[in-house]
Amino acid sequence: MSETNNDGLDHAILKLTPHEKAAYSHLFNLADSDSLGVVTGERAVSFFEKTHVPAPALGEIWQIADTENRGLLTKPGFCMVLRLIGWYQSGQQQPTTELAFKPAPLPKFDGIALPAPPPQQAASPMSGTFPAGALQPQLSGQSTGSGPIRVPPLDPAKVQQYSGLFERSGAQNGILEGGTAKSIFERAGLPNEVLGKIWMLSDREQRGGLDQTGFIVAMHLLTSMKTRAMTALPTTLPQGLWEAAARRGQRPQSRQMTGQPAALTPVPRQFTGG
Repeated sequence: MSETNNDGLDHAILKLTPHEKAAYSHLFNLADSDSLGVVTGERAVSFFEKTHVPAPALGEIWQIADTENRGLLTKPGFCMVLRLIGWYQSGQQQPTTELAFKPAPLPKFDGIALPAPPPQQAASPMSGTFPAGALQPQLSGQSTGSGPIRVPPLDPAKVQQYSGLFERSGAQNGILEGGTAKSIFERAGLPNEVLGKIWMLSDREQRGGLDQTGFIVAMHLLTSMKTRAMTALPTTLPQGLWEAAARRGQRPQSRQMTGQPAALTPVPRQFTGG
């Protein structure tokens, strides 16, 4: 593996996302405080302790990255460690070589702020992830013929569940970047065409990343399509769905504004065409 310059972070096999490149470069520069071009084992121990990943797990991660057992990490090896730490912190607590080559949630370090996603990501949301070009025409034809498509109501318990997933997935400055969202969305096993349409509906500001409300909406659509509570996607989402997704941390009873039963209040407001 090349150790000549910063191009080591662009190692072709790792296929780092733009956000990973920026964040990992920042972390590598902090860890390599002596500008040696590598991170020694002694320095790595104190640096990775800030992730609060248990020492035995860090030992397994180190063995995967330091394949030649040299007691130091090159830049690509350092990136592999960061990816595996990100996966560990998000719940994948069995480090594997396979995970080291997949885009991961960014790792969290005590006292270290990571750079925001590069601006070029906003110009090409989920670039290379879903089929491009044909998505908009296909999406715009969804509601023709049989009237508006009904969006199932969003349960407050699901809002809390998806909020927790968002917070554990490595969002930076309130935004979950496209590569990380892709790895989460693909777990649903839905066709890329469907995932692309869900992304278009959820990324309202076309930033190439999702805020917490957009992520909750996307997860609700993913779940509804996977369970076949929905068999097609609408052209637009009802405002009531966005409002329900934004009510994080509130109890269902707080939604009673008119004296109706709490369970009934949000339902009609979340239907398309309601």
